[in-house]
Amino acid sequence: MHNVNGFLSVQAAKFSLFWPESLPISALEVELNEVFFDDSASTTRYESEQMKVREGDRVIDLYGGIPVFSAYALSKGAHVLAIEPNRELCHALCYSFHEEIVAGRLTVLHGRVGVDKAAQQPTRSQQELPLQHGSGEAPIYSFDELFSRKITSAVSLLRINSVELAMTCLESADTTLQTQKPKLAIRMRKGESIDLVLTLLEKMGVSYSIQQQDYETFSTAMLTPKP
Repeated sequence: MHNVNGFLSVQAAKFSLFWPESLPISALEVELNEVFFDDSASTTRYESEQMKVREGDRVIDLYGGIPVFSAYALSKGAHVLAIEPNRELCHALCYSFHEEIVAGRLTVLHGRVGVDKAAQQPTRSQQELPLQHGSGEAPIYSFDELFSRKITSAVSLLRINSVELAMTCLESADTTLQTQKPKLAIRMRKGESIDLVLTLLEKMGVSYSIQQQDYETFSTAMLTPKP
């Protein structure tokens, strides 16, 4: 590892990435364990026919500042929207994937996705645009707003790194779930259950099948839309 302007140049599996020196690098190890089966990174948990990432897919990685999954999806030829509230991680993404950003295959959005519970409506900074990295406080977007504001035009796979985040995000994704019917990959921390998400989806009038993968300290729920 070596330092470049406050960012560490690291090798994570087969990917060369930049990581903020001020943040614990252990977060990358957790992400590697979620995406890949072993240290060789030769097989991935996203190889099943239902969840496979293919060339041309449109992937949204919520809290994508920990960039292992985004790197994997880009390596498969997908277009990725990585949404991250931490400015340092947004900058690290820009260092890591400069060529992909220039080529239009990766967009980095500084922000959060969900509903502001206090206002009971989506909120965001009116000045904030889908730039390669933002400034100031991370604005809040509703999920459907990502499409109405033309930040992205489609999504085939939505990856979310906790049930709590999934609940907040999906509450603001009514139109997208009905029209786009994306596959959902939701990481569950120890003690979390996917039942809350399934109940919410049912209330929203969308039906998903579930394949849950259990590991030592976490599980990942792979949800595919029913015909």
